[in-house]
Amino acid sequence: MNLNLWQKKMVRAIGCVALLLAFQMADAATRPGRAAVCAIKGTAEYQIRGELTWQQLKVGMVLAEGVSIRTGKGSSADLAFTTGAIARITEKTSVSIDKLTEETNGVPQSNRRPVGNTELTLQRGKLMTEVAKQTLGSKFRVHTPAGNIDVVGTQLIITYDPMTGQFTLSVPEGSVTLTLPDGRLVTVTQGNRITGTYYPATGQVVLTQPVPTPMDPAFREFLNDNIRSGIRELVINSTGPIDLDAVIRAAIAAAGGAYAPIVVVIPNITNPTIVSPSLPADP
Repeated sequence: MNLNLWQKKMVRAIGCVALLLAFQMADAATRPGRAAVCAIKGTAEYQIRGELTWQQLKVGMVLAEGVSIRTGKGSSADLAFTTGAIARITEKTSVSIDKLTEETNGVPQSNRRPVGNTELTLQRGKLMTEVAKQTLGSKFRVHTPAGNIDVVGTQLIITYDPMTGQFTLSVPEGSVTLTLPDGRLVTVTQGNRITGTYYPATGQVVLTQPVPTPMDPAFREFLNDNIRSGIRELVINSTGPIDLDAVIRAAIAAAGGAYAPIVVVIPNITNPTIVSPSLPADP
């Protein structure tokens, strides 16, 4: 089967699809997690830790920890994580993926999400996330200079301006815990927002009391555009020729008929590559 035709079928059947041809991994307690780029509006770039150059971010790319992403004016990038979250990096925003790991056995072996560890840092701008209910032992944390936010099955909007030190934290659904630089803990519950200012010279953070806030229209648009359940994985174990039609059928079955991003992992490949489809799904 022609690979380009196969890519089109996969994208149209499932939506956001990333095909990862990977080395067979040694048996271990954890493995690298992955984040698939599901959508891009405008301009977005990525940089690998330790490198100086920035490169164009493309739909279908599969990212790992150690990658930073930045967006231009009027731009955004959507990610779906194997650890059970979706995120929109909005315009003029810089985010780094500091940690992204998961247990070796999880999806699809036991039909549950793997225990995962996801840590992001928001350097500037606005980040919107929806994190699926986490498997016991999992962690999803967002770092900012103003404090660290721990998320467990929550919708979250964070903004931070390094020029003024101002930040906001809104929770459309669920609750989060903010750990301030001085160790204080602040809980923000569903439907509330806090604002504050971080003073780098002293390390102090001045906060407002949580106040009720309506749903951000931009966040509602993000949810409507995206997948509520995050990314799924499909492992194809084969030492011989790959039946691409069979892979398509298996991926559709794994998606459960939903618009779900799929990372297809094919072990035992001597020269791993990434196929990055960029066609939109059929309506």
